[in-house]
Amino acid sequence: MNQPKTKPALVDQWRIECSAAADAHYDAARYSERMHFFLGIASALFSAIVACGVVLTLDKSPSLWLRSVAILLSVFAVVFAAVQTFSNYSVRAAEHKSAGSRFDSLRRSCESKLTNGIQPNESISELESEFKNASDCAVAVPERFKKAIIASRQGG
Repeated sequence: MNQPKTKPALVDQWRIECSAAADAHYDAARYSERMHFFLGIASALFSAIVACGVVLTLDKSPSLWLRSVAILLSVFAVVFAAVQTFSNYSVRAAEHKSAGSRFDSLRRSCESKLTNGIQPNESISELESEFKNASDCAVAVPERFKKAIIASRQGG
């Protein structure tokens, strides 16, 4: 991307980038929340089915296919629980929300500077420092979210 020549153009570029970054982080947070919910429900559902099956067959000798299904469902429950635990989707969602909020705040600061006007001798180094710090500290956004935001802003 070409570096803008004027301070207002640079601040406007930061505003646009902050807006896109915030949207991408919020999308990533929503995805992480959905994955956390899906894996939790699937794990609980499979565990409940297996538990009911075990209780119902305590006084009987279940057939081989029924035992096989119970074993398969219990493996699914363990896998879903492990993926949910080790993927930390709830933590990722919180980190993306925090980063999105930070970029939104920075976007509002840029808009305020642009609305109030930037004097020729006014320094924007503090804003630049905040922008670089937000970019450096933010959790990485998966590429598909970035591409989706770019595509939506280009009208496609």
